[in-house]
Amino acid sequence: MAKILIIDDAKFTRTMLKKMIAEFGHETIEAGNGREGLEKITGEDPDLVLTDILMPEMEGTELLELLRETNMDVSVIVISANIQDSVRDQCMNLGVSEFFGKPPTKKN
Repeated sequence: MAKILIIDDAKFTRTMLKKMIAEFGHETIEAGNGREGLEKITGEDPDLVLTDILMPEMEGTELLELLRETNMDVSVIVISANIQDSVRDQCMNLGVSEFFGKPPTKKN
């Protein structure tokens, strides 16, 4: 069973992802923005992070940059409504494992 951190400012999205993940028997942790997510990464040591890009306090790209700068070893998947090629490329260059558009589906 993996511990998965969901970082998204939309409670609805966090709830939807949590339900999907629970079907596979994994544990979830939630954060409402990148700053809170960073605290959870350092305190909870998740196996995987699912993050949005556009959030208050700290955006997902800022979080990715900090993870890269500090060499934190955690797999990250971005799930965002901002699916521009430039944003996708920036995220991939910052080391994300995958990039999905919103809303996520079980088919993704």
